[in-house]
Amino acid sequence: MKTMVKIFLVLNLLLCLGVLAFGIKTFRDREIVKARTVIHRQHLQEIASRLEWGQKHDWEQEAKAGTFQLPDPANMEEFGAFTSQLKELTNLAELRVSQLNEQYTSLTEAQEVLEEAKATLATRETELSGARSRVAKLETDLTNSTQSLQDTNSKIATLTTENDSLQATIADLDKEITDQQTLISSVKSELELRTVERDKARELLAACLRPANTTNDVEGPWPGKTATILAVEPEWNYVVIDKGEVDVLPMFMEAFIHRGDQFVGKIRVMKVENTVALAEILPETLTPGLTVEAGDTIFF
Repeated sequence: MKTMVKIFLVLNLLLCLGVLAFGIKTFRDREIVKARTVIHRQHLQEIASRLEWGQKHDWEQEAKAGTFQLPDPANMEEFGAFTSQLKELTNLAELRVSQLNEQYTSLTEAQEVLEEAKATLATRETELSGARSRVAKLETDLTNSTQSLQDTNSKIATLTTENDSLQATIADLDKEITDQQTLISSVKSELELRTVERDKARELLAACLRPANTTNDVEGPWPGKTATILAVEPEWNYVVIDKGEVDVLPMFMEAFIHRGDQFVGKIRVMKVENTVALAEILPETLTPGLTVEAGDTIFF
């Protein structure tokens, strides 16, 4: 029983010591907080003074009445007013910072404009000095050139008369040249047209006069045969035709492309499959203004 009493007393003693230590620490922390609060209050008062609390500016909706008063948050009822006052001070600080940023931006832009104006002014002064020198020289040259100008005017009058005569001659020559160029263009167009017609006639004549044989020689004909273009690949300059190995189509055979009675151009067989073949379009043989299309007829 005595042992239990001793243990109880020891525990009570330890508990009291703990409570005492906690109270001392709490008191010390409270004093530290109070000291920091005093310092913060002083700093906030200085900040409010620097932010011109109570002075109205153009960008403010309404002025802050009176001086900055920061309540002492000794209890929870006053803590709300303390927080509200701090928020107002924060908003005021943000507005002041915004105004200072705008003023700084405006001053920076004004300084840049001023520097540009100074540079422009220096350039203009240099140009003005040079212009004055040139004016003085030109005035001297003008004085010296007056007599020469009078002599030149006489020569100009004479040359003007000659020039009028030459201009009339040039106008006649220009008209004659224009007429000749028109005639040359007409003859050239006619010659090109006749050349194309001649080439077409020669190719058609050669196709009609080919001898009949069925050899698979590259240079030999494939008489009496026609084919149709199934597809055109303009990017690779190839066409697909409906003749192939089953038709005994020889490799590298050349053929004529027609659209009705109109000659389009020529192709050369490059690859033969079972029922179709791949042929190369010969660009140099194409009729100007025409392109190979699916459905065109091929004559071998």
